[in-house]
Amino acid sequence: MLVLTLSVSIPGMKPPECSTASAEDCEKASVLQLAVFFGALYRLAIGMGGTKPNISTIGADQFDEWDSKEKIQKISFFNWWMFSIFFGTLFANTILAYVQDNVGWAWGYGLPTLGLALSISVFLLGTPFYRHKLPTGSPFLMMARVIVASFRKAKAPMPSDPTCFHEQPSLEYERKGTFPIPSTQSLRFLDRASIKTGTIGQWNVCTTTEVEETKQMLNMLPILCITFVPSAMIAQVNTLFVKQGTTLNARIVGNFSIPPASLSAFGTVSFLVSIFIYDRVFVKITHKLTGNPRGITLLQRMGIGLIFYIIVMTVASFTERY
Repeated sequence: MLVLTLSVSIPGMKPPECSTASAEDCEKASVLQLAVFFGALYRLAIGMGGTKPNISTIGADQFDEWDSKEKIQKISFFNWWMFSIFFGTLFANTILAYVQDNVGWAWGYGLPTLGLALSISVFLLGTPFYRHKLPTGSPFLMMARVIVASFRKAKAPMPSDPTCFHEQPSLEYERKGTFPIPSTQSLRFLDRASIKTGTIGQWNVCTTTEVEETKQMLNMLPILCITFVPSAMIAQVNTLFVKQGTTLNARIVGNFSIPPASLSAFGTVSFLVSIFIYDRVFVKITHKLTGNPRGITLLQRMGIGLIFYIIVMTVASFTERY
């Protein structure tokens, strides 16, 4: 962000101001200027790839699964984590977009750069107080061991006696701050990986918990594939919808007009309102009806969300056609 701010602030790092009406007559950016600008954008993408997937995980680690109060708080944590993200998005789509269009890009990039510097300071100050879960190895290696072990014992008969399956004592899991996962009926073929056959070794026998963790990961693959489509639709809000906004008469009063990038703020506001209503109203009402601490299951929540996506894109399609 610092390089990005400098690339639009230092005269030698950006093309000169263009006063002509035609953009074709303006001096183009040099190769070096483009390299610095896009290099900063690519480094931003790498930085986001390192933070976004881990923020929610580290946040969830701060709640004790064995504490009944903290377990309930953990359910709400993800809702309010998303709330904070959309609150920042609302600031970016309104205040920052207006600053960039009317004050300048140096301030438009400088303000979030200062915000990130403050965020790093808060993060470092809080690090000693975080709960740290020690790494337990690669989950992909564990999945590979389960799959290999199950194929090696593909012809072995499936026993009905639970003692024939390998599992660690419960005290071993408590020592690590985790808990064993009982066997389920899904993907039963993988259960062969935990059958005790006399042959020892990580690639020959796995615990029932490792098998169930592998099942959970594999069962997530259909959900992963399904979410590609909503992700592509959400991307339109920040691309196609913004380009459509440039064709609108965005003037509200006098010389004040809404920047095209700020039009996505309507979606952000709806996110903030719906998260508040969901967590504080919907969950409490449905919890009394279903007995589920979440109100409804995660799969039901996703299914309803996908139905809303269909309705929204249908309306958008007819509007675009009109």
